Amino acid sequence: MMNQRATRARAALFWAIATAIAIAIDAAAPTEAAADEALERARSAYAFAEWPGATAPARDGVDLEGLARAGERAGLALVSQRLAPAPPGPSVSLGFTRRAGGEGARDPEVLVQVYVEADVPSAREALLGFLAGCQRPLARLAGEGAPGDVAFVAAAAAAEGGASPSAAIAFVRGNVAAVVRWVGRAARPAVDLAAIAAAVDALALESPALSPERPPALVEIVRFEAAAPPPGAPPLLPHPEGGSAVSLRIETRGPLAARAFRAERGAVEVGEGDALFYVPRAPGRSRVEAHFLSARGFRTSASIEVEPPR
Repeated sequence: MMNQRATRARAALFWAIATAIAIAIDAAAPTEAAADEALERARSAYAFAEWPGATAPARDGVDLEGLARAGERAGLALVSQRLAPAPPGPSVSLGFTRRAGGEGARDPEVLVQVYVEADVPSAREALLGFLAGCQRPLARLAGEGAPGDVAFVAAAAAAEGGASPSAAIAFVRGNVAAVVRWVGRAARPAVDLAAIAAAVDALALESPALSPERPPALVEIVRFEAAAPPPGAPPLLPHPEGGSAVSLRIETRGPLAARAFRAERGAVEVGEGDALFYVPRAPGRSRVEAHFLSARGFRTSASIEVEPPR
């Protein structure tokens, strides 16, 4: 379990760098060894072992639709939404902008990214991974009104004679980690990020605590297998490099928000009636992965080995 959590932290660091989540970052992706060194430095610099909330309850994720409404209550318009069923990185990324004449601009000014993990230690490792990927350190945010069990803030440049507004706020609440940051063109944030972070934190707190009697609202994978095409289906065309396509049968149960597929030697394509096919691009057996995201941000994954006929 500890290795899995360390892997999540490393993945969060890679994600932060690869997608420019980190504040003012401009660096090449590190090797795994360099990433591990960065994580250990961050673990010490941010006093990870002393973070409060280690015994906080894990909760049933967050209401993904509620995240959009939280931005709207702050006077913002939702302009982008990325649901990520496959790890690494946040489960959901939402882009907001200030409303202008009833219609928001296309480019987001505020980015809200939420990680929903299976347990509390994994969410804390995800936040640590984000912090480790930041070029300049974030300061501890404490006191009344600070979101989460533990929170950190990056300040923007202060106006002459004024206070420094928050350019980014990162926090963890139980098994939910979140980053709220300003990505607008103006150097100084034009919205109150603290209010948005508080709204995200409130959504996490509203979720019921998990227990044996209250399991998480996951997408259950009932069946995932290679299967013969149904009777009357047209023949599956062969790929010139990899062999014939393979019909896939997937059955799930539970509140599904998004799904994604990965294949080592090909791709998964959707046909008529939502039929799924593995289309090989190279010969040989291939690992095919299916990833599902629940309506409360939890991920569920499964994989099978597929051998395309020649």
